[in-house]
Amino acid sequence: MSQDAPTAIAPDGALLAAGDGPELLAWRNDGAPSWKAFTEGILVGVVVGLEHVVTVDTDGRLCRWRRGDGELVSTQRISQAPTGLILASDGRSIAIVTPDGPVVEFPHGLQLVPVPDTTAAAFGPEGAIGVGKADGTFTAIELMSGAAWGTIKLGARVGAVAWSSLGSWLVGCELVLYRVSGDGTTMQASIPGADKPITWLACAQNGLIAAARAGEHAELWELHGNRPLGEFVLRRPITSVWFGPALMLGIGLEDGDANWVDLATGASFRTEPHPGRARNTWRLENRVDVGAVRGAIAMHHAGGSPIARYVPRPDPDDGGGGGCLAGCISIASMLGLLTAMCGGLLLLMYILRTYDLWRYLPIR
Repeated sequence: MSQDAPTAIAPDGALLAAGDGPELLAWRNDGAPSWKAFTEGILVGVVVGLEHVVTVDTDGRLCRWRRGDGELVSTQRISQAPTGLILASDGRSIAIVTPDGPVVEFPHGLQLVPVPDTTAAAFGPEGAIGVGKADGTFTAIELMSGAAWGTIKLGARVGAVAWSSLGSWLVGCELVLYRVSGDGTTMQASIPGADKPITWLACAQNGLIAAARAGEHAELWELHGNRPLGEFVLRRPITSVWFGPALMLGIGLEDGDANWVDLATGASFRTEPHPGRARNTWRLENRVDVGAVRGAIAMHHAGGSPIARYVPRPDPDDGGGGGCLAGCISIASMLGLLTAMCGGLLLLMYILRTYDLWRYLPIR
């Protein structure tokens, strides 16, 4: 995680929140300002849960703010130096990322899960957390016991971690996105595509698409085919990326701004400034292959199997050349034969009637 201004969206998509220095800003899901509040320190982590907006600052203050109006509900403090804040898929469980390891909120209170030189972390399946280190080590940990499910050494410093509901960890190391098995022991795929080091990761709720902050680019990958989908380019520093409901991608920017993009259609809009704040302008350059996104969605709905199969044109040398023409000739021949038979039958009836030959037929 980075100490840039953090941004987050509620799991239900109803509220967006961002930190800009000591200022906490919140917007409705149409980009209109909702409320703002001030904290005592510089914010390094923001998440939006089902009931509260939760923040952590450089001084280790963990604060909860009521989602509806921004009222401060509670404050706690940790002794470690925070670098980020993560939220579990249940919308309630949180952990503070620190260089000493994640500080996880258990029912009995906050507790450090010691992993020295931690650089990134993310919640995984229920009761698990994935932790990346500066030396490129990734470990999947069972929280209740603190035991490691498995550890794998990747190629470089771990810059970001996320979980895909398809059943794998996503680990960003420099320019490469790795997929690691749920138990943390096996590398399932190594996917290139980033132009700058990956320093933030998010995954869609259906597990289909991953997004990363890589410099001033927001890179995208689809996880059925393990391939890049393209990127969004902004001429401003990106602070974070996140997913709301469906395939709504959020891109947080410095100075408390953000973009929303519907990946299925390519439509986008921006957040509007709160009262007293200047309105910044910027350009979002869309280099994402929308057709590839829709294809990935269709494949996901088909359970990961191809929904169509390409049939190559027959080779004329194999006797299959001009397959369409051959079919047309065959149909035309059948129609000609049928026409001749009908014509012969009509001629026979005419002769029988003209020469009164009906009476010689053995018909009673």
